[in-house]
Amino acid sequence: MENRNISKSSTRMVLATVAMLIAPSAGALEITLLDLDNGASFLSADETLQFDGFDITISGDLSTNLADYKVVADAGQVADGFRLVGPIGIGQGGAGTISMAYDVWGEMSRQISSATLFGNGVVIGNGSIAIDEELPALGLDMQLSFGEGDPAQEVSISFAPVDHLGVSLFIELGADVGGTLAALSVVDQRFETVDVIPEPGASLLFVVGLATIGLAQGRRAQH
Repeated sequence: MENRNISKSSTRMVLATVAMLIAPSAGALEITLLDLDNGASFLSADETLQFDGFDITISGDLSTNLADYKVVADAGQVADGFRLVGPIGIGQGGAGTISMAYDVWGEMSRQISSATLFGNGVVIGNGSIAIDEELPALGLDMQLSFGEGDPAQEVSISFAPVDHLGVSLFIELGADVGGTLAALSVVDQRFETVDVIPEPGASLLFVVGLATIGLAQGRRAQH
């Protein structure tokens, strides 16, 4: 039991040190997972995306207090999405999961054309971290996994532009007994957007409509 307490203390120190190094820029939006789970929504820093419909569950040896975790929308770090930070770490003999489902919408007449998942983890000893992100409506998913000494990782996927995405994010951490540690400093969710291009038929109808209005106004002027 004593070793487990030491490991928990070490985990907290690692996470606190990392939190100081990745502090958000001045003016960045910070909102807790508790607020989001209770129905809050927010815009990305570049205002091209809206995030809402959050459903969040945390279990195992991770802190289950959703107020301990924050989502950050920071123009200086993750302008086109958000960053998840908090006490995402466990010590020896521990295991925990975070499950987060949400919706993302294109704003300002823009559509979503790609998704990027980034994670920065620290594993000491025989521990592991796995992150899985699914886009169920598109039948697509992205995965990251960390063992001891693995660097930060990123994976992206592109698709035909859509107005809306449902996203399911699942994070799993495990650390065997014997002085191991598994911790995530950040998890970034980013989404690239493109301008909505009108259908050719719609553009033609718009031009014809303008011409018809102009012709009608000209006729009235003659009378």
